[in-house]
Amino acid sequence: ACRSGPSRLDASRAGPCVPRRRGGIRRTDGSGCGRCDVGRTGGFVDTSDPIASALLDELYLHDQLRRARDALECVTQLARSIDSVLHHEATGLAFHFVRVDIADEQKYKAYIAANAEPLKKYGARFLVRAGRYENPEGASRSRNAVIEFPTYQAALDCWKSPEYQEAIKLRQSVSTADLIIIEGYEGPQPA
Repeated sequence: ACRSGPSRLDASRAGPCVPRRRGGIRRTDGSGCGRCDVGRTGGFVDTSDPIASALLDELYLHDQLRRARDALECVTQLARSIDSVLHHEATGLAFHFVRVDIADEQKYKAYIAANAEPLKKYGARFLVRAGRYENPEGASRSRNAVIEFPTYQAALDCWKSPEYQEAIKLRQSVSTADLIIIEGYEGPQPA
């Protein structure tokens, strides 16, 4: 009897791994279960024979184990998907909204080069970076950026990181900036 564990049994295939208990004589095709030598000999199986009957019972259980394993894999995958959705909603995206007036473009480039490492480390992605804009209300600055982070904690950790704090020192003498760290919104939207 097979001791290799659950296998890929195909209930549509005629062979010893098809768990049909009808009694009488049954032809086997010798294909077996695919993972062991059970039922690979081919020929006829007399289901009134206690040994053949026990073999068919074991093959039936073998198939039931496979089906149970497949169902468990389905449920596990569904649980992972649900957990992923819930985790994303619980942590959500976060953003750095940055507005900057730059006094010295050349020296500001050193800040840009220095902030690349911490931004990459914390999974940042620029959504807006010094593009064309209009300012119909309120105050503005000459340059704007929106940087996306995978989580609110990542956005905070990036700003607080020693690497980013060193980069800020390069920016402070040549620019004036406003930076807001804000959590994204995952709720209902206007219809």
